[in-house]
Amino acid sequence: MKPLVLGCCAIILVFSTLVSAVTHTDNHYAANKSNGYVAYMSEPETLVIELGTSTSKREVHLPRVQQASEFSWSNDNRYLTFTTHNQHLWLYDTQLATLRLIESMPSTASKSKYSPQWSNAGNWLLFISHNQMETRPRVYSPLRKHSYALPISADDFTHIAWANHKNEITLLDFVGKRERLASFKLFGITLTATDARSLMALKN
Repeated sequence: MKPLVLGCCAIILVFSTLVSAVTHTDNHYAANKSNGYVAYMSEPETLVIELGTSTSKREVHLPRVQQASEFSWSNDNRYLTFTTHNQHLWLYDTQLATLRLIESMPSTASKSKYSPQWSNAGNWLLFISHNQMETRPRVYSPLRKHSYALPISADDFTHIAWANHKNEITLLDFVGKRERLASFKLFGITLTATDARSLMALKN
């Protein structure tokens, strides 16, 4: 299986400004909370990140960005992913204060959600790629700074999610060839098909 090549990838060093933390009421676009970590757009071109119980917050300048959504924190709160204008998928590293573009849809493409999901260990990001002719799930490794295509189409299932405490990705109502799932191996990640009852048990 040849991995799909991303059309665009960039890394930006972010020189953040630390300012006194306040209770924010100017969340114009989106916010996400995870163990006290908060991210939101305070105004156009400004992403605000409040780091847990810290008495400070970080402001990240996003040139020409008016809207952000689909905020998702890794379980260890090191990584934050979000999308801008329903077109670009970003990853922010809170330890290194760097911002990386994971994927960008062509401006001519119909806007669709990336639906990012972090693995329980926080070392893999699962998302739906719309960058190529075929829409398919991909997994991104912050360590390797690379994403890998899964050998299935987004039309092959109705729901996709990480299984608890394992690098196992479960697919609901899978209609593709199950041999592809059994033969897939990528850095310990496995793919399994399941029914609605089993998926419910995995998520509870």
